[in-house]
Amino acid sequence: MDTSTIETVQSFGFDVYMRDTADTYMFFTDGKNIGYLQYNRPEGFTLNTVHIPNADTGTGLSVARHLGGFTERELRECFLLNPIGYRFRSEPPKKWRNWLHFENSSKWNKSFHKVPTQSEK
Repeated sequence: MDTSTIETVQSFGFDVYMRDTADTYMFFTDGKNIGYLQYNRPEGFTLNTVHIPNADTGTGLSVARHLGGFTERELRECFLLNPIGYRFRSEPPKKWRNWLHFENSSKWNKSFHKVPTQSEK
């Protein structure tokens, strides 16, 4: 992920978590809510909700796709349970209580670390 994308997400007051800053995806959080951002060269930015995995919707719902850029409002929509009005076949998914709940749920999730802001470096 390029540094400017990470810094933009952080400038909105969110913590960014990645396994490696060379990865093309990140999780971001306000401490309680969690969102997901991925960059793919041909498709641009993809923003998604993040919730406890379930058979109906997997681990999240798509919020937005853009060839370039994203807004703080769109990032905040990733914190919603159902920003796109998806009709769940069964019960709606459950959100993680907070970043710690997500992080402690698996070894994979524990492998993400907070990316320091410019002022923290």
